[in-house]
Amino acid sequence: MAEIDTSSYPKAGAGKSALETAAQFGAIKQQSQAIEKTGISIAADKLKLLNEHFGIMNKELSNMANDPNITKDQVMQRLDGITKMLNMPQPVRQQMFNEFQNIRTPQELKQKLETALQRGMTTQEQINFAYGTPGTLDTGQTQQPVVTSVRPGFGMKGIAPPVQHQLPPVTPTVEPGTGQPRMLGAQPYQPPPGPLPVGPVTAPGVKGSSSNFGGNVTGAEVGPNLPVQPLTPSGPATAPTPMFEEGKKALAADQELATQKLTSIKPAIQTLPYLKDIMAGPGTDGFTKAVAALKGFGILTTQANDPTAIRQEVVKKLAQYVASNPAGQRSDASQTLAEAASPSPGTQITPALIKLTKDSIVLDRVQAARANAFEGQDYSKYGKHRSTFPASIDERAFGLDLMEPEERKKLAEEMFKKKNTFEGKKFWKSYKIVRDQDLIDTSGF
Repeated sequence: MAEIDTSSYPKAGAGKSALETAAQFGAIKQQSQAIEKTGISIAADKLKLLNEHFGIMNKELSNMANDPNITKDQVMQRLDGITKMLNMPQPVRQQMFNEFQNIRTPQELKQKLETALQRGMTTQEQINFAYGTPGTLDTGQTQQPVVTSVRPGFGMKGIAPPVQHQLPPVTPTVEPGTGQPRMLGAQPYQPPPGPLPVGPVTAPGVKGSSSNFGGNVTGAEVGPNLPVQPLTPSGPATAPTPMFEEGKKALAADQELATQKLTSIKPAIQTLPYLKDIMAGPGTDGFTKAVAALKGFGILTTQANDPTAIRQEVVKKLAQYVASNPAGQRSDASQTLAEAASPSPGTQITPALIKLTKDSIVLDRVQAARANAFEGQDYSKYGKHRSTFPASIDERAFGLDLMEPEERKKLAEEMFKKKNTFEGKKFWKSYKIVRDQDLIDTSGF
């Protein structure tokens, strides 16, 4: 029996190892993955190319969206020209043509073009395109909240009532009525004048626009008129008011005048109580005491002993005092003063001269009280106070101590009854000035 040749048969232990077998499978898998990646890359490139083609088409459509006179046929012709020029694939051409194939009205065409315009935008850009970008419109007087968009026909729309401009508190201004320069200070909110819009408003030239931008307004679009409060400066003063320095100088001059007036009337006030005794003549006890008192006040010299000379000296000094006062400038007083200025041995102290002396004292007191009756620190108002003071007071209150007791009592009772009248209020106001400035002793009144 012949032997079988087995040399070509696989021998035990001569096969591939498990690692080699695994490596072969791994290589096969890598080849498969490489083929798959290549396919994905090709698909991605195709998609990118399609997107670029659609991007070019959409860009052209966005340009046409800004043309208000564009027609469907013009859109189709321009799209066809671009696809042919760039050799775009049939799916791109067909997709674009299908979008515009069923358009029937200009409004539909406009909407389709706007849709194409938004395709290339980011999400935020699409929101701003559709609803507008928030902002404000400064009119110089107000800040109007608005939204704006490049969307055809959108323009600018108001979204809230305008906010009135507020001047800063440090704005320099002038106080009405006084001319006092001062800062404006904090002010209440100033609403805009006229009706306030409560609904959307659009820019001029846009159909259906409302109040703030020049369009038509309906009653439902506006709110009620709000009152506009006038600005009242309330900040600190930044400079003296006009006439401040002049008023300050006038006040200082009147204070000096008050000193002069109150000094000049003192001899006359000291003399008046003794005039009756001087008129009684020498030899009387009253005459002797009166002469002694006047010598003590310095009104008469200590060497004066002749009764006639004493009366002449008293009359002359009273006449000189009265002549320097407005009371002595009246025509009815001129004759009395002329006689008193040239005394003769028979000169007597007349009741007319006594009356003129009392009137002069009262007028001097009024002038002396004027400066100290001013209230406040705004000296620019002193000029007005100075000019109106004489008419605002009752001179009788300044001469209460010069009246006879019965006359004074009668006047007080009458003014008390009239305390609520114009005359009564004027008298008691004057009496308060006299009392507060200690011009006379009011303890007995």
